Amino acid sequence: MLMLRMYMNHLSRKLLLT
Repeated sequence: MLMLRMYMNHLSRKLLLT
């Protein structure tokens, strides 16, 4: 589950940057 959380956080950051 930790990996999933990190992955979601990564996507969130990308979306914020976009």
